[in-house]
Amino acid sequence: MESRIDWFRNIKNKQQYSLICFDIVDFYPSISHRLLRRALNFASYFYHIKREEKDIIMYAKISFIIHKDQAWERNGASHFNVTMGSDDGAESFRLLGSFILPLLPSELEQNMTIHLQWPSHNKQHTKNNRAH
Repeated sequence: MESRIDWFRNIKNKQQYSLICFDIVDFYPSISHRLLRRALNFASYFYHIKREEKDIIMYAKISFIIHKDQAWERNGASHFNVTMGSDDGAESFRLLGSFILPLLPSELEQNMTIHLQWPSHNKQHTKNNRAH
């Protein structure tokens, strides 16, 4: 929190800027395989990412949850999951933010930055499916 306050205090001529907050509901669960692949391809224009590295990033998003011998799965059929609260999830967030920023209207894009803030609520995005 202190770094954000310091960042704000160090902005010169604050009256010339606007602060916009995007509150994206269910951001992490809405990240699809296709969207993350598009963001990786976009990043490849600026940094060489080997095919193997892209595959590793994508495979790292396949997850299975087992608790007390019971299999759980996300709502929906896919095992693709960008985890929230992990370093991998945070890096995926930054990658997607970098992909999304240029898609904003040019008057919004200038001097815009990405800030990661964990939501204060904790929604359950899984359902219990007993393994038989």
